[in-house]
Amino acid sequence: MRLVAKTRATSPSVISLATGELYNWAKGRYISWREKKKVYLNLFGFLNNADFIVSSKLDYIPDQTPGLSAWDDPDVRTAKAIFEGVANISTENVKIDRLALNTQIDLKSNICSMGGPLFNKFSRWLMGYEIPSDNFSNIPELPYVINFQPDERCIGKGFDELKKIHPTPNYTIMNQESGEDIYIPELNPYTNELMRDYGMIIKTKSIHKVARSAGRKNLMIAGCYHVGTEAGGYIMEKEDILNHIWKSVNDKDFQAIYVAFVRDGHPIDVELLEVLPLE
Repeated sequence: MRLVAKTRATSPSVISLATGELYNWAKGRYISWREKKKVYLNLFGFLNNADFIVSSKLDYIPDQTPGLSAWDDPDVRTAKAIFEGVANISTENVKIDRLALNTQIDLKSNICSMGGPLFNKFSRWLMGYEIPSDNFSNIPELPYVINFQPDERCIGKGFDELKKIHPTPNYTIMNQESGEDIYIPELNPYTNELMRDYGMIIKTKSIHKVARSAGRKNLMIAGCYHVGTEAGGYIMEKEDILNHIWKSVNDKDFQAIYVAFVRDGHPIDVELLEVLPLE
């Protein structure tokens, strides 16, 4: 009975076909898709002409690493999912082969940076951990940043040293002004498996001077762990979340914080926690 009821809730019955409800059902689906497309393009339309920046954590060398593909990296999979989302919902011809590595960044383009500052150099620049040159300006003042000093093992260490710490420190999201940890990933106390991760989406004007003057945009999606980054791809498919972000900020730049619920090392759901406009 429950299966039948669920099916009827999502698909028109034979009787409804005869009464013209199929037309209304199809019309409603089309309107919903059109509204979702409108909101998506208002928020992220610049991704139709953007470079995706991913710094793989895998020791992957194209054509030189048998049995290992760049697509095995979770941040790369997230970029692929978002790229496909753009292609599915827009009329532009978006190709995945524009996926870039850190050494191939076109700084004057629209950029979507996948993954946090620990492994992704561009994310490091966007969040103000490093300033590479005078060509960069107007680093956004972010309400939240990732705390890379969560325990004594991390104190005084640079990013290259932090990468070598095992087990991985439980990096958190902290309030930048107060330094207080606000969002702390949850680990199973018995197995140490990740149960809940947190992530952020940052949309801002390009931090590169030339690109900024040309109206280019930067987008960063990053979790405290890679699972949080992977969950960021789910945001693009959540119509209610997209609508909430749009109603909160319209066309303003923003920082959004979300929580990812994790099972067996993969995100199973995502929930939006905060949306904050950026100046």
